[in-house]
Amino acid sequence: MNTINENQENQDIINNEAKTIVKVRVADHTGHTTLEQLIDDAVKTAMTHHHCNGQWAFVGSRMFQFESTGLDDVEGLLGDVLRLRKMLLESPEPIMVLTAELQGGQPAA
Repeated sequence: MNTINENQENQDIINNEAKTIVKVRVADHTGHTTLEQLIDDAVKTAMTHHHCNGQWAFVGSRMFQFESTGLDDVEGLLGDVLRLRKMLLESPEPIMVLTAELQGGQPAA
């Protein structure tokens, strides 16, 4: 059974995680744009860019594997959001690159 102090500690952790700033670099054929967003906004940006623009997310050198099939796939999106958020929080530097090409210039398959 959780005590009031344990519940408050859990809420503090959630609040601190929500304040995490992620650098998001959106790359395309014209160059790139760098954004600084709160983690929840950065995750939303990744989901939108993946499903609307066909872009992939990289955290560090690790490619994020999307499992959702579209913005209307609520269950898939929830899983993706939770996994990407965790990946960003566990990264030494919360930096994400969104690109339609694999790193090194090879087209995404």
